Amino acid sequence: MGSYLTGINTFGPYDFGTGLDLDPLAKDLLFRLFGTSPGSSSGVLGGRAGPVLADIPGVGAVVVKHYRRGGVIRHLIKDQYFGLGKSRSRREYEMLETVRSIGVSSPEPLVWAVRGRFVYRAFLVTRMIDGARPLSNVEDWDEGSCRTAVEKTAGQIRRLIEHRIHHVDLHPGNVLVDGGGRVHIIDFDKARRVPWRREKLRAVYVQRWQRAVVKYSLPVFMTDHLIKELGLSR
Repeated sequence: MGSYLTGINTFGPYDFGTGLDLDPLAKDLLFRLFGTSPGSSSGVLGGRAGPVLADIPGVGAVVVKHYRRGGVIRHLIKDQYFGLGKSRSRREYEMLETVRSIGVSSPEPLVWAVRGRFVYRAFLVTRMIDGARPLSNVEDWDEGSCRTAVEKTAGQIRRLIEHRIHHVDLHPGNVLVDGGGRVHIIDFDKARRVPWRREKLRAVYVQRWQRAVVKYSLPVFMTDHLIKELGLSR
């Protein structure tokens, strides 16, 4: 299992943090993945780039996230970020540690890394979730299974609300369902604690979810059921 970071390490041109005791071979194989270009994502709500998947001896199956810019600026700057504080990958690593500690099912963070200092590229390594399929790929689900997954997702959202954590992009594409039917929330990039009342945060979660359901023509019951499970009404 990973653990809270104890310091920043260096490997070649990378600064990184991890709770793992990586042997030289595993470290070399892992860091080579940061130079591997991610492919295009597939499926509804798949994001800007697909992750890099690998099996690292002594570590296991992992997912490597390369941070990519969105919006208009992505046409000028694809994957570089600026800043003197914590990198985006480190912030997401620490947020994953936080949400897992309060009982939210999310990928186990293993390594965060950056290349560069004031201008940097960022990477995050998490443990792969066996048999994971996005909830947004509705062709994979019958209605009963989909409703059950939405119910479980609502339970996870309630935990986030209780601890005033705002996942800024929580939609069906960021919910994975494993082979045992357990749901996992992913992509905590930019997630943060907020001082809002619970009612406001609950409404914000539903609004973002509903917008994705409408935009990508997902079944309307996915929103209706979430609203019901969160104790709201239309």
